[in-house]
Amino acid sequence: MADMKLVRPAPGRRVLAPDGSAVPPTFKVNGADPYWARALRCGDLLEADAPAAAALPARSITPSIPNKEATKNG
Repeated sequence: MADMKLVRPAPGRRVLAPDGSAVPPTFKVNGADPYWARALRCGDLLEADAPAAAALPARSITPSIPNKEATKNG
């Protein structure tokens, strides 16, 4: 299985793909590929954080402990 990594260009660096085109802000590369391995080693590319699960709604977990004020009044 390929060693795929999510990467982004380092700040201030212009990174080109092997075909000469500019790379997107974040993209996946095969870390075992010599071209991308060198870019990672030299600091041209940085491993990007995994994208946040924006499609999933945030869930609030609240304990089932009654409010003390509510129990005093009723």
